[in-house]
Amino acid sequence: MSNECRGSWIVRKIIDVVAEDMTRAKIDVTSDESPANLQALDQYWNRLLIWKRLAQALKWSRLYGGC
Repeated sequence: MSNECRGSWIVRKIIDVVAEDMTRAKIDVTSDESPANLQALDQYWNRLLIWKRLAQALKWSRLYGGC
């Protein structure tokens, strides 16, 4: 993504800040499942890099206007 924004650091900040803010806190799952199962789900998401990949997809969609 750096090639598309290399001309202006402020454009990169505008694109990145919103996406990173949306994925920083992750989500809270409320369920009847046991805490151990919810923790396992959170670990699974972390192993798959869900939040990093979601932030990257949001950045690309903000850069090109849709995803």
